Amino acid sequence: DGTEPAEDAGRLVAAGGFGAAYRTINMHGAFGAVTLAPLKGESPRIYGTANGYYRAGTQLDLYHYAVLDVFGEAASPVALTNLSLGANYKPGQRLRLTASFNRVDTETLNVHAGAFLDQTTQVDAGGTTVQNETFIQLQRISTNSARGSLSVGLGELNRFEITIASAYRYRPEITLTPPMMGATSIKLAAAKGVDVFGSIMDRRSLFNLRIGVDVSRSIAVGDISFNRAESSTFRGFAGREIGKGRGEWEAEVSYAQSTDRSGGMASTCTTAAVSPADCFGASSTKVLSAGGQVYYRIKKDIFGIGNIYVSQMDLKRKDLDATVSDPKLTAITGFIRVAYRY
Repeated sequence: DGTEPAEDAGRLVAAGGFGAAYRTINMHGAFGAVTLAPLKGESPRIYGTANGYYRAGTQLDLYHYAVLDVFGEAASPVALTNLSLGANYKPGQRLRLTASFNRVDTETLNVHAGAFLDQTTQVDAGGTTVQNETFIQLQRISTNSARGSLSVGLGELNRFEITIASAYRYRPEITLTPPMMGATSIKLAAAKGVDVFGSIMDRRSLFNLRIGVDVSRSIAVGDISFNRAESSTFRGFAGREIGKGRGEWEAEVSYAQSTDRSGGMASTCTTAAVSPADCFGASSTKVLSAGGQVYYRIKKDIFGIGNIYVSQMDLKRKDLDATVSDPKLTAITGFIRVAYRY
């Protein structure tokens, strides 16, 4: 706890490593390793990393990035900390396909801030000590996602573009272990979800406008969604060049709706004592937004950007057995920047 001398954890850490890179006509990459060795209080840690890119002709690109926890307290025996694999396939000027897999595996630290800090305790000298023992004990928490997309160009000079994309995301079960002796551990069930996205764009519409619409939907697989909520988003936009190509403007209108997914816990969300362990939320949100953005090259060495957006949020939530509507929130955001290049 906070009364233990800080030097017991070790103040000095030695670090070292190596790296190498390679390059050929159609591929390049690098690999290496690093070690962090505290001089006291903890065993050394060794990490390995590799990244690479390969282009098979003009149609196929492959890439990867990986970080391995090879040796240390959190490696059992070898832990995959970060992994990205992907492929881009373009068989022609009108068709493009992409596929990727991503995994992020993080090691939680032994300090959990905010509401989970224990109450301060009185020490003999009359001061107080903040107790910051582990709430989520040392463990690995990972998220995984697999994505794919298809984009097609239609019409003369690919005037129309249609894109469809989807992703599957997964997080395994997590166990929260309070530091107090005899306290009950809390299990958060695994979460799975699917994201779907679609868009249609006309690059040369009426009045030489570039217009389009896109729709996205996030849904749960099973009782528990990946982000504890299901959402839908709709957006329409239009834009065009101005000043004979010196600038461009774009305007958009969007609507987003999100609803908490209780994971079969609807009854526990209406009790007086609600815990994040047995209620993932019981609210729904709607957001309407509109705005625009302008880019313009004022002179050859001066470039300006400006935007403004107005949005309104409507929130409804469960309060015991009643549905309560919070006051609507209206927000206005804007940004202006002028850059000079010399």
